[in-house]
Amino acid sequence: MIRIRRETDIEWLREIYALALPPASWRHEEDLFWIATTGPTGRAGELLAFASGCGHGEAFELTSCAVVSSAAGRGMQRRMLRVRESYARRHSYKSVCTYTSRDNYASITNLIRAGY
Repeated sequence: MIRIRRETDIEWLREIYALALPPASWRHEEDLFWIATTGPTGRAGELLAFASGCGHGEAFELTSCAVVSSAAGRGMQRRMLRVRESYARRHSYKSVCTYTSRDNYASITNLIRAGY
């Protein structure tokens, strides 16, 4: 069972962010975070992915997403996209935007397939 939920422990989030992305690129103090795990509750089970987003006026920016290598190919990035898009709709944001690095082909492909 995969469980996606909001997470608020910033120090723990910094630790998992540093596992996937350069720690110097952390700029997420105001962001909202979601994690995907295999456990039924809390932090139990294997961490599969994390993602963040932040509102800017009428737009919601998808600021980061990382999937652990053991979960690659399981649709986790697209699931994390849908969770954050759903959040943006429920909170009446008028648009959603995101970005990725030009050499992250897996992410580019997923974003194009998702309509970005």
